[in-house]
Amino acid sequence: MDSDKFSISLSKICRNFVFMSNMLLINGIELFLNYISFEKRASLHTVKAYKCDLSEFSTYIKEQYEIECMDLVTSEMIRSWMVSLVEADLAKTSVNRKMSAVKALYRYAIRKKLIDKNPATEIISLKKDKNLPEYINSQELEKLLEEFEYADDFEGVRDRLVIVLLAGTGIRCSELVSLRDASFDKEAGNVKVFGKRSKERIIPLTPYIIKEVYKYIEVRDLEFKDRRGDNYLILSNRGGHPYSMMIYRIVHEALKLVTTQTKKSPHILRHTFATLLLNKGADINSVKELLGHSSLAATQIYTHNTIEKMKEVYKSAHPRA
Repeated sequence: MDSDKFSISLSKICRNFVFMSNMLLINGIELFLNYISFEKRASLHTVKAYKCDLSEFSTYIKEQYEIECMDLVTSEMIRSWMVSLVEADLAKTSVNRKMSAVKALYRYAIRKKLIDKNPATEIISLKKDKNLPEYINSQELEKLLEEFEYADDFEGVRDRLVIVLLAGTGIRCSELVSLRDASFDKEAGNVKVFGKRSKERIIPLTPYIIKEVYKYIEVRDLEFKDRRGDNYLILSNRGGHPYSMMIYRIVHEALKLVTTQTKKSPHILRHTFATLLLNKGADINSVKELLGHSSLAATQIYTHNTIEKMKEVYKSAHPRA
């Protein structure tokens, strides 16, 4: 290599080194936001969320450590911001989201050679609290199915069946809207459901549920005599395809009548199905298969409610409790 070429190469290396060492944190954030906006095509909502979190991070580093350059930020500084967020009683999910934003920023900076060391690799996310599934008790479910009077028209019969199927089989909302008449085997007394990743499972039905299904089909076919198409079981008020928000509204309105708890979604009835079965002594592996869980760990969360129920029984019945 001649002296001129060597001089040019050395000049480039020096310029890159100076650029890398002097990259301001705010400039690095701006480059990163442009990257996710125009190259990754992130949504406007996502970009705004990153911008907000990273601006907070930049302000904290500048105010607490009087540092503005990216390569001078250490893992201890990032961790101290994390601690300050926790001490400010920010939710763990929010803290973890902000840490994810910082990690994404520094991964980008390393990839683009803006810095030579990633201080965010040592940051471990907070362990999330386990939220126990909410459910209604057997008395509330009984009231929902037996005491509440649904209208005798198509909408009333359909709404009742929605509640019966969700609470009586534990299927997901998405599985319910995909059910067709052919999903049911009246003679065998079961229903075929396609769950996540199109995994098929067979759920046994009680005579009560089967009766409700075919009662609804009779009313539906009288209401929509000229119906054509995919032969979905549940129909909208106009005879069209079912959709998740419709099911949500039906369940929400029904649950308002029997419970004051905040959540009133279709998943509450799935949680109710699983919890009541386990409270009655059902085998957890059988419940796992009925729910369509891929692992037992997903089903075990319902045992926490069962244990709490056992504690209540123990405290009320045992003389030494």
